[in-house]
Amino acid sequence: MLLSSLAGANAGIFTTDFNSGLPAGSAVYDSAVISPNDGTGGGFTNSGCLQLVNESGAQSGLFVITNDFDAGQPVVSFTATFKVLIGSLGNGADGFSFNVASDLDLSGATSGSEEGFGTGLTVSFDTYPNGAPDTAQSIDVKVGGTQISSSSFPGLRTGTFVDVVIQLNPNGRLSVVYNGVYAVSNLDVSALGPIAGGGFGIGARDGSVTDNHFIDDLTIVTHTNASPFVQSFAPRGGKAAANGAIDIVITDSTSQVNPGSVVLKLDGATIAPSITKVGADTTIHFAPAKPFDPLSTHSVSLVYADNASPTPNTSSLGYSFTVAPSFAIIFTDNLKIAVGGRWI
Repeated sequence: MLLSSLAGANAGIFTTDFNSGLPAGSAVYDSAVISPNDGTGGGFTNSGCLQLVNESGAQSGLFVITNDFDAGQPVVSFTATFKVLIGSLGNGADGFSFNVASDLDLSGATSGSEEGFGTGLTVSFDTYPNGAPDTAQSIDVKVGGTQISSSSFPGLRTGTFVDVVIQLNPNGRLSVVYNGVYAVSNLDVSALGPIAGGGFGIGARDGSVTDNHFIDDLTIVTHTNASPFVQSFAPRGGKAAANGAIDIVITDSTSQVNPGSVVLKLDGATIAPSITKVGADTTIHFAPAKPFDPLSTHSVSLVYADNASPTPNTSSLGYSFTVAPSFAIIFTDNLKIAVGGRWI
């Protein structure tokens, strides 16, 4: 899955696949390293990647984007997408955090943990229960260092790379998608306010109980104006229904979506969806003429513009999904056979 939002002069972007070493404008601290792109790096498809901590134990690793790619302008929204691997060779600790704040701690040694750092926004992917009230495995959200939400999520430790989307919308609502599942949806974090001079950082920690914590294909897009944003999209992840329709909702902000600007593509081919607008929401719907094949993977691309004057803002959404496998359950009773619950 890849979700991005690119809007003219009012957006900043940071993107890396970690295949060329440490990206410009970033730094690593403590145990964090960029692995090589030589087929042994441990990244997605064995490419290079960011290794925050590995299964060796008693480590803390921190990756920080050190440059402000919005030149001091307050950020009102952002979308971060990346792939993460938790597990593989470890036995269950401790997790990682994604952070945005104007005061990220760059000391490294103990700051790069699953609990977060800085006094801005933290999304913590906590895999180890440290005792009440800790409910790990969970995805926790903090604003100003105070936890405001905790969502139980037993499937954090997949041992393989999965997709993560963290999206802060200009209406002060936060959504987090992990491995195709909305773990956090439209959470009110408006107390955070616009983030001026902010930095982004990802940290992880382990102790006597360990796990690999690897990051790959990281993209962060920021916005300094409150343009329309994608509220939700489906299907997503690796268990989409074969007859699943494409449904995307865009919500207006200080400007409104121009329905005539919408261009939707499926697997690279332009398609003609139905477009309806009710209040601030524009709904885009497309039902395929025939079901998707089981285990097939498909890409969706959306481009749209708003009615800002004198120059409209253009945004885009791109993601992929994989159709769930089909199967038959077979039972036998003497010489009778049941397929899918029906005796034949």
